[in-house]
Amino acid sequence: MTDIINSIIPKLKTVKENGQFVTLGKLSKADFSLKYERGTELFESAVNRLKKAFEDYSISTFKNDGYEIVLKISPEDPRFEEKGKKEGYIIDIGKDNAEIIGFDDAGAFYGAITFSKLLHQKADNILIPQCFISDYPEFEKRGHFMECRYGSDFMSLDDWKAAVDYLSDMKINTLTLGVYGCWKRQYDGVFAEYQYIPLKKYPNLNTPRDIKYYSVTDRKWIYKHDVLPTIYEKDYFGELISYGKTKNIEIFPLFNSLGHNTLIPRLFPEISAMGEDGEHSSVGFCLSNEKTYEIMFDIYDEIIDRYLIPNGIDSFEIGLDEIADVLGADVSDLNKFVSFKCQCEECRKTDFPNMLVEYIIRIAKHMKQKGIKNLYIYHDMLMHYGLLNETLAGRFKAENVYDIIVIDWWDYWTQRERLFGGDIDGNVNSLFRGIGKCFTGYYHWALPMQCNENIYHIANMAKDRDFEGVIAYSSFEYCYDFNYSVLADCLWNLSVCDDKDTLSRYANAKFPGIATKASNIIEIANDMMSGEEVGGNLCPAYADLSYYPYCYLNRFKEYPQSYPARAYIKIRDNEQRYLPYIKDIYSKAEAVYKFFDENAPSHIGDIWKDNAGVYLALADEFLTIYNLDKRYKNNMCDENEFSKELSRLIAQREKIMHHAEKTRIPANAYTYLRNMSVGLQAMIDLKEYIDSEKKERRKPDIDIFTYENYLSDISWFIR
Repeated sequence: MTDIINSIIPKLKTVKENGQFVTLGKLSKADFSLKYERGTELFESAVNRLKKAFEDYSISTFKNDGYEIVLKISPEDPRFEEKGKKEGYIIDIGKDNAEIIGFDDAGAFYGAITFSKLLHQKADNILIPQCFISDYPEFEKRGHFMECRYGSDFMSLDDWKAAVDYLSDMKINTLTLGVYGCWKRQYDGVFAEYQYIPLKKYPNLNTPRDIKYYSVTDRKWIYKHDVLPTIYEKDYFGELISYGKTKNIEIFPLFNSLGHNTLIPRLFPEISAMGEDGEHSSVGFCLSNEKTYEIMFDIYDEIIDRYLIPNGIDSFEIGLDEIADVLGADVSDLNKFVSFKCQCEECRKTDFPNMLVEYIIRIAKHMKQKGIKNLYIYHDMLMHYGLLNETLAGRFKAENVYDIIVIDWWDYWTQRERLFGGDIDGNVNSLFRGIGKCFTGYYHWALPMQCNENIYHIANMAKDRDFEGVIAYSSFEYCYDFNYSVLADCLWNLSVCDDKDTLSRYANAKFPGIATKASNIIEIANDMMSGEEVGGNLCPAYADLSYYPYCYLNRFKEYPQSYPARAYIKIRDNEQRYLPYIKDIYSKAEAVYKFFDENAPSHIGDIWKDNAGVYLALADEFLTIYNLDKRYKNNMCDENEFSKELSRLIAQREKIMHHAEKTRIPANAYTYLRNMSVGLQAMIDLKEYIDSEKKERRKPDIDIFTYENYLSDISWFIR
């Protein structure tokens, strides 16, 4: 196969080629005609995708004769394979003409995308390979769930449109957008709560938060107080859904309720769970209270009526994952868990599993009446209570909601025999409609990670159990470009499921001319970012060294936690594990950073450089400061060497932060830089302490395991 065909992601199903090429013209001059009939909005997107590809070669007008390129829809074409119909397409490029034939509008759109990627330039000539392609997807649903989390709350409509364009080019057709979710207390001493949709009936249901970070570019601290999410303030969710349809991406919301939910019960305490003392707790829901359903129906109805029905969307996810007691709800005792289970007289009559089922049925009936045909529900709590069985399926059928409920089976770990909550065999079944949910990358505000074994694991599980597809868990940022490519490959062509295969085509597509070298270095980068060492998706660089995990309220630990002291204590207590690991990460990050700094002047090259940079800085800082501390205590170095090395590390981190500020989506840069600012300021604080003690002719008392003694007011302010 030619390199041009071996650069297409997702991988094509069937390709036949003869090694010959057609010359379509020269730069700025077409020697061909483009024929098509007017069609739907999606078909017009296919036309525009072709025109955009030609415009990249400065071709905007076409001849009326000569070589003919035809784009059309022809579901009766006998060349379509029986199983390759919906969203499928055929490309037939001969020496005299070329056909792009979609089985439907989506097929025409995807055919246009593939045809565009076959175009390439040699000298001044625009060429395309003679070939026959028959292509169609493995799964009906292929997509991402973009969590309502750091960064996405400040993304503009243009940011999201660019994301839709980018994902549709990988033939992704589903995008679930988290519009409500809550987590424990983190930054600024408050719960991490996100509400993305302005509700006319409940205008107080909003979640302003602070933007805090040090801008190396502007050489100043940025602080903005009580900023509302951009999607909330601009109210662009409906416009985004509409735009998605033009790129064959169904966009629908996830609005959680029983799990990941502190805002609603806090603002409406009368529907919250009642404690044993008879008082409402401002946590959880009273599932016997009609007001609970009134408020939830009001919220769901407004979202459906304002955003979904006008755009013909009939899908909705209600979450229901990780329903648990809440830590930190009682400000007088942050170590206290408050129960989500209501103890009112009515709720005590029924155990929670039965109440959960009744809640689901009642919500599902209401949603079905509103026209929802796909109601997604996470599996974990139903599995936890042993409910995913024939009895529940029969109950859903009896209540006439079985047809709309889709179980969302999720897991972000690599163990192939396991799923979150239990073994796959005996627990994960095909009794219900289902999708799989793997992990393509989430913590972009801390460290980008890679766990592609998890993608393969969930994709194969979904195929084995005849699920409708896979909608991966993620948060949007281009630092996950390779992870997204792996997912697209698996969901379109499950025969891939191999890093080497995807990596070869990825390197050809992103780094032509240096593909082999880029492939080798990305393999090193993926290993650097992998969580496989600890058997999951959380690599130690993230879980143990980066600041973000320490910003959570953690029972029986100080709040805010003393960082980086707690990370240094982990290293001290297990040097045999951490020191070799950190050295290895540093070596890999240095190699990756150097390669992309010198060889790949492109946006994606800058992304890889940024990915490596944050690992490089983190590893260098912990390795250097930990060893300096040990040497200093043993009189093997003095305060001058310590201060000099801190200056080097500070300058290095600032360089990497400056690069990130230029490379990241601005909204995501805010949160990324906030976490990086914590480490930066901690080093500045230690250096200022050492230098001030030197100035006073005192020997500095350096002890990184009590690092909180050196932290300035600004260090605590940004946590």
